[in-house]
This record gives sequence, C-alpha cells and structure tokens, in this order.
Amino acid sequence: MPPEEILERAAAAFDHLGQSKTLTLGQGSRIVASFRGVEPLSGDLFPADDRQLELATWMLMLIGETDKLLERYRGLGLPGQLKMAEVPLLQAAIKERYHEVIGGKPAKPLL
Repeated sequence: MPPEEILERAAAAFDHLGQSKTLTLGQGSRIVASFRGVEPLSGDLFPADDRQLELATWMLMLIGETDKLLERYRGLGLPGQLKMAEVPLLQAAIKERYHEVIGGKPAKPLL
C-alpha cells in the first residue's frame, strides 16, 4: 500500500479509536486488525517521499502495538462489547502514542 494511503487510513482509524464514544473494544480490534500484513510500498515510477515512508512505517508500528494493547485488555476479561470510552486509560495511551508519531517521533512499544 502506498505510504500516503497508509497515513490517510491510519489517521482516520486513530481519530475513530480516540474520539468515538460508541466504539467497542471488539470494533477497535477489527479496525487495527485491518492493517495486519500492510507494508508501505514505493513504486519506481512514483517513489515515495522518504519522510512519508518513514512516518507510514512508524504508524504501522503504532497500529501493531495498539493491536497488542487491545488484545491485552481483552485478555483481562473485558468483553468485546465494552465501549472504549469506558476505558479512559486505554484511550489516553492510544492518543499519546498517536501524537508522538504525528510529532515525528518513532513509536516505542506500549507494553
């Protein structure tokens, strides 16, 4: 997937993960799972900007860590139908990591 598309989709995903009052843990897990196996691709004809390629890579790392974090909360026995807004520490962690990556810092593991 082109880096620009990854950045666009990831920004929309994290906006939804961080802002939605009705999104459940199960739905959040499905959102991040849709990025599994995605890699930033750069074509020979239209090479990706190095900064976009790096940022797309960081966003994918962040999504992978968010996936692990959601699984960890689910592993604690929280039901998939629990609204993410009811787990403020989870939303705060997701927002903090997102702002770090958007600010140009590589994502560090959440766990």
